[in-house]
Amino acid sequence: MNATPATPVVDPVAGAGAGRYPVPDRAQVRAILKTTMLRSMRGRMMAGRSGKPRGLIFLVVMYGVLGIVLGMLAFIHPDVFSYSMIIWAFTFLAAGMTLVVESSTLMFDARDNDILGHRPIHPRTLLLARSLSLLLLALILGLAINLVPMFTGLAVTGAKPWFPLTHLVTLLLLVPFCAAVIVFAYGVMARFVSRRTFDTVASWTQVGVTAMLVMAYQLVPRLMDRMQGFHIEAANPLLLALPPTWFAALSQVMTGEGASPRMLVLATIPLIATPVLAWAALRYLAADYARQVSSLSETPAPAAEDAPATAARRGRGLRLDALLRFWLRDPIERGAFRLASAYLTRDRDMRMRLYPQLASFLVLVVIAIIDRKTGPRFGPLMSLFIASTLPASAMMTLKMSPQFAAADLFRYTPLTGTASLFHGVRKATLVILVLPCVLVSGLTLWFGLSDRSGLSIALPALVALPTLSLAGGLFGGDYLPLSLAPASGRQGAVNVGMMFVGAVWLAIFAGLAIIAEKNHWFWWLLGFEVVVLALLHPLLLHGIRARPLNREDS
Repeated sequence: MNATPATPVVDPVAGAGAGRYPVPDRAQVRAILKTTMLRSMRGRMMAGRSGKPRGLIFLVVMYGVLGIVLGMLAFIHPDVFSYSMIIWAFTFLAAGMTLVVESSTLMFDARDNDILGHRPIHPRTLLLARSLSLLLLALILGLAINLVPMFTGLAVTGAKPWFPLTHLVTLLLLVPFCAAVIVFAYGVMARFVSRRTFDTVASWTQVGVTAMLVMAYQLVPRLMDRMQGFHIEAANPLLLALPPTWFAALSQVMTGEGASPRMLVLATIPLIATPVLAWAALRYLAADYARQVSSLSETPAPAAEDAPATAARRGRGLRLDALLRFWLRDPIERGAFRLASAYLTRDRDMRMRLYPQLASFLVLVVIAIIDRKTGPRFGPLMSLFIASTLPASAMMTLKMSPQFAAADLFRYTPLTGTASLFHGVRKATLVILVLPCVLVSGLTLWFGLSDRSGLSIALPALVALPTLSLAGGLFGGDYLPLSLAPASGRQGAVNVGMMFVGAVWLAIFAGLAIIAEKNHWFWWLLGFEVVVLALLHPLLLHGIRARPLNREDS
C-alpha cells in the first residue's frame, strides 16, 4: 500500500481526490491484492492455530476428488466436444458459484472504506485488485477440478497429444470470463442502485445468477440423454446460449478436431466477450463501484413512516414477542432467535452467502416438473436434499461475520453453555429458511407433477430433518454465532461439506424408503422411524446441554 508510482498522469474519471497517477496503478494493485489475500486466509477464522486456510484446502481437495470422477468419463471414449462440454459445465458452475459467494467479502467489504478510503487510490485500481482476488480464488478451484481431466482427456476420441495444453489454455480463459461477467454485473448494479436498496438488490441478483448457473448445468446431461449416448450435438439450438458450449468449441478448435464454421463462431465468442466486459467494467463502472463500497460503511437513513404505519409495526412486534415468549421460554434462546432472524433477513453479507442456495433449490423444483422422465421420482428427493443442507449450512454461515470480535460478549456473560444459543439459531434457520422451502417445494411438486409417487419416498427423510439438525450441536466445538471472521474458501467449503453429508443422509433414507415401498412395508418403516427419533431426540438435547462453554480463547 506504500508503493508510489513514478510517472504521474491526469485522469478525469478519478476526481480531485484520487491523485494524478497511472491508472490502474500496478504497484497499488499488487499491494492491495497481496493484503486482501493474506487477510482473507490468515484471519481468526481458522479451524486450528497453524495459520493455514483450512477451509480453502478442504474445498480444493473436494473439488479435486470431483475432478477425478469427471476425468474418468474420458474412458467411455466420447468425442472432444462432448467431453469438454461436461467438464466446462461443471467448472463454470463451480467457478461461478465461488465468485458469487465470495464476492460478499472480496468485492463488497464494508471495512475497505475505513482502510483505503482516505488513501489516493483510483477506483479502477481498487476494482482491478478486487477482481483479481476473485480471479485467483476461482482459478485455484478451477485447476483443482481440471488437473486430472486435462490428462485423462487424452483417451477421448479424436484427442491429440497436445490436448492437456489446449485444455489448460481454455481454463485460463474460462475463469477470467466468469470473473468479468460477475464484476460487470456488480458494476452495473452499483451504478443504477441506491445505497438504500443495494443490499436487497445485491442479494437477489446473486439468486438470479446462481439460478442461471444451475439451470445451465442441469441442461447439459438432459441434452446428452436425448441423444441416446455420451454425445452432445453442437447443432442443438439450446447450446448456443450456454457459455460452456463456447469453451467446449474453443477446446475442439484448438485440438484441431472438426473446426467447422459453427465451431469457429462459438469459439470466438469468449475471446471477444471477456476483454470487452473487463474493459467496460474498469473504464465506465469503476467509479460507481468505489462509491458503493464507500457507502457500505454508512448506515442508510430509515424511511419516514407516518403514525398509522408506525403503530401497525409496533402492534406486529408485540404480537410476535408474545408468540416467541410462548414458544421460546428461555430468554437466551429467544434472544439468539431474534439475533439470527435479524441477520438472515437484514444483513447484506449473510444474505449474499445464503440466498444463492435458495436459487439451487428453486431450479431443481422447476427441473423436476419439466423433466417428465426422471422428475416425478427424483424431484422430491433433490428438493429435500437442498432443504436438508440448509440448517447446518446456514448455522455455519451464521458463525462468520466481519464483526466477529463482538462475539466475545458471549464469553464474558455468565453462560454455563452454548445450548440456548445453538437452539435459538437452529430454530431461526428452520422457521425462516427450511420451512418455507419445504412448503414451497411440496406444494409446487404436488400440483406440478402428474405422478406423485415420489413424494412419499421423501417422507422418511423429511420426518428426520428436525432431529438430525441437532447433530451440529455435538460436534465442531462451541457454537457461538458471529464468532469467526470470513475467509476465502470457507463458505464454499461449508457448502461442499454439507452437500456431501446431505447426499449420504438422503441416500440412506431414500434407499430404505424405496426398498420398503417395493416390499409393501413402507408405513411400518415410517412408524419405526418415528419411535427411534422419539428416543434419539431427547438424547441429543441432553448431549448439547451437557457441553460447557470453553472460555480459553477469551
